Amino acid sequence: MRFTATLAAAAALFSASLSASAADEPFGYPSTLLQARSTYTVSPATPVLLGNTVVVLEQSRLSDVAAIVGSAIHTEEDGRRWVCSEASNNGTPLRLWFIATGQDTITEVQMSPGTFENPKNCGRLTAHFEPVYLSRIQSGMTIREIVNDIGPASSHDDEGWYFWVSRRSYSYDGQNYTEYVWVGAHAPEKGAVREVFTTQLTR
Repeated sequence: MRFTATLAAAAALFSASLSASAADEPFGYPSTLLQARSTYTVSPATPVLLGNTVVVLEQSRLSDVAAIVGSAIHTEEDGRRWVCSEASNNGTPLRLWFIATGQDTITEVQMSPGTFENPKNCGRLTAHFEPVYLSRIQSGMTIREIVNDIGPASSHDDEGWYFWVSRRSYSYDGQNYTEYVWVGAHAPEKGAVREVFTTQLTR
């Protein structure tokens, strides 16, 4: 399967119906993500860390995270499901979205600074589950810090989005699979990172 075709399909799934999304819903991705080619054969993503609690993409169940954060599971018309939660890193308020696309396990996590307009629709992580890292990235870090840790970005655009992309193929139980990973960090005007996402899709 061609990487570009898979990325286009993934982008369509992850960004479906988000163009006019409310502030409390997961954010959409810039179109420049479609031009980001894989430069890693080892995933640039690591598990999401909620304090000492680990959330592994395509392994951790959305229902388990919903129980941890105390939030209902939101379901969109296309079947995509997600859980939202407020958190804090060193006193800085954060919004988190845990997303499952086409399966029961989490395929994507998003993070953005700020608070929800309607926090009653989302859960909240207690201090026990802090600090929060997405693929070793926190809101407030610099791109230089991220590059020094996980390596150079696969691509970036003029709006301050940086992408780390991997693709690897493997066989398991007689079947062939290809794993695609996208990590994104938004640092507008070369300042501190704001939005972060990490996504994994295996086909």
